[in-house]
Amino acid sequence: MSFFTKVFGWLSKQETSIEKVLTRIEPYLPQAETIVTTLSAITTGIASTDHTTILGTVAKYLGTTVADTGKVAAFLAAHTGSSAAVILRDAAVMLLGMIPGASTLVSDLNLAIELAYSVTKQNALTKVN
Repeated sequence: MSFFTKVFGWLSKQETSIEKVLTRIEPYLPQAETIVTTLSAITTGIASTDHTTILGTVAKYLGTTVADTGKVAAFLAAHTGSSAAVILRDAAVMLLGMIPGASTLVSDLNLAIELAYSVTKQNALTKVN
């Protein structure tokens, strides 16, 4: 039995659970895509290895969109030294989690953000090709 056969079998057994998660996050996908697009736009032109500048740019943006300055300060402190991908993902989850009712779905929102980044990346690749 190949690895892929095992994985497909496991996913087939998990189909109901996966459907439930996707059903929970579906209403948040448009907002996730908007947030991801915005975060990508404000960091365009910054080298992905320049984590300090990315963190500063994202924190500045969060400061204009998040009313609680303590949350922005905590985000900044928690992400010092983090990779660009972690900074952007966590900022997106933070923003998406502020939508009423969404905060109870944080782990699901991570998936929504990952899906939104995948869609954004695929759209960018499609435009290039």
